[in-house]
Order: sequence, then C-alpha cells, then structure tokens
Amino acid sequence: MMYEHPPPEIRDYAEPADPELLAQFEAEVENYSTDDYQTPQVEALCNRILADAGFPSVFSFDPKEQATLESEHVCAYKHLRLALFQFEQDGGVLEQLEKPYGAHEWIEAQIRIERERIEQEGQDILVSEVETSSDSSEEDNDSGDDGLILDLNLTT
Repeated sequence: MMYEHPPPEIRDYAEPADPELLAQFEAEVENYSTDDYQTPQVEALCNRILADAGFPSVFSFDPKEQATLESEHVCAYKHLRLALFQFEQDGGVLEQLEKPYGAHEWIEAQIRIERERIEQEGQDILVSEVETSSDSSEEDNDSGDDGLILDLNLTT
C-alpha cells in the first residue's frame, strides 16, 4: 500500500500509535456505533414482520438460487416497507437512532485542551481555519462536508 510503504526516496514518518491516547479516544466515543443503523426495537419488529410473512432470516444473493425474476431480498424489502408504513398508520411508533451531533464542538474542545497542554510545555501554537476549494460539481452535490481544515502549526 502506498501509504504504509513509501518509496525509498520518501522519508517514512510512520510511528506506532500511542496506546494510551487511542484508549482515551475510544472511551470518548464508546457509546456510538457506526454499525448501528436502527434501534433494537425496530430490528425486532422487522424480524417479526419478515418471519410472519415467511421470509428467511438469512438471504442468498446468488442469482442461480432465485426462483423468480425478483430477488427474495427485494421482495422482503418491499414487504417490510409496506408493513412498517402500515404499522405507523395504525399508530405504532418506530424508535429512531439519535444522530451524533456536536462533532465541531468536540473538535474545538480537543483543540483547546491540546493548546493548553502545548502552552504549559512552553511552546507557541498557531491555529487557523483553512477553507478548501471545491469544484462546482461538488457544490451541487452538497455532501455535508463544510470544507474546513484545522491547520495546527507548532512553533518552538
């Protein structure tokens, strides 16, 4: 891989990660899972709806194993979509995952902490925000990226 094994003429700045720092970062985000896309309540309801309709708990995505032109997982998705719509129409409430807000505030807090640590060590620190440029196709797409880079320059 290019980033793990630079060519001989390029200085390799790689160094092992600090295990204590990694543990600290992991503790700060231990309650957030990037794998969760629905709550346990919604997952249980979906599993029950699919089982009641006779769908398997595991789907094969091998086209040779499909009995009809429409894949079984597509049929299950359509059934589930209609069943969940009907569930809500009948007054049911689907619990939603809470969106992880506050990333900018967390970053700013980490910068403040790092700035204080560096100042205690007697170093000067310059922090600036740099707007990144984007071409017009990215602007039309609005990916949610605000194009902000924090440029930390340590001076001794």
